[in-house]
Amino acid sequence: GNYIVTLIAEGNEGCKDTMTMFIQVRPNPCTGVLRLVNLADGTNWNVNPDFGGGATTGLAKVNQALEFGLYPNPNDGTFTINFSQRLSESFNLEIRDMTGRMVFEQLNIENGLREVNISAGQLSEGAYILRVLTSEGNISEKKFIVVR
Repeated sequence: GNYIVTLIAEGNEGCKDTMTMFIQVRPNPCTGVLRLVNLADGTNWNVNPDFGGGATTGLAKVNQALEFGLYPNPNDGTFTINFSQRLSESFNLEIRDMTGRMVFEQLNIENGLREVNISAGQLSEGAYILRVLTSEGNISEKKFIVVR
């Protein structure tokens, strides 16, 4: 299935850093490539499984599926998504909280758009992940903050 994984590292002095990634786990036998998406900056990584010993090999950065901006950020749950180019396919939007729970969804947004205005209702203050999923299976994500 698809999961959002968060790693929180804390040093001896109490300083913390967090990295959140989207991962896709496939059933055995594992074939193909494991794709990781760093939600902090939107970069993607491919990991080719090593079928001989269980270690991973061939970690390689790949381009983000869709490039888009989200503004304003922070916002109150109302914001604009601006794509770097017009989309040639329809797409869905999901907003998930930091536990991975879906809190908003908008389906079948028409193609040919470059800018989309979103009003996600009464989201609580906090951090969220916006996912854009195209009809061709491309997924891109951005973090945003809701303040009241």
